[in-house]
Amino acid sequence: MPKTSATIGYVSKVKTEHNVVKEQIIERTVGGDMLNSYSKFNVSDSVNGTLSLSNRFSFIGDAYSFMNYGSIRYIRIHGVNWEVSTVGEKRPRLVLEIGGKYNGPLP
Repeated sequence: MPKTSATIGYVSKVKTEHNVVKEQIIERTVGGDMLNSYSKFNVSDSVNGTLSLSNRFSFIGDAYSFMNYGSIRYIRIHGVNWEVSTVGEKRPRLVLEIGGKYNGPLP
């Protein structure tokens, strides 16, 4: 199990002064283990396929991560933001399954 550090992006809802609800991203850096590493190209009707990962990243959670693991949107590993497809709770660890590239909002 290779050790690595990653940045995890959590989303929270914030009301602005005009009562408009916006998403705010909070990033936290963690260290953990890459459990397996698989990649594949999804080829459809497009010319270029998209890269999808089937990696799992495991890290020891703190109180914040266990209270907000349903709000995890992405994980940044080696400078690339990847979408988190599932989160598993195996106390004291959280296990994230990584899918395709994340293209949503950033802080």
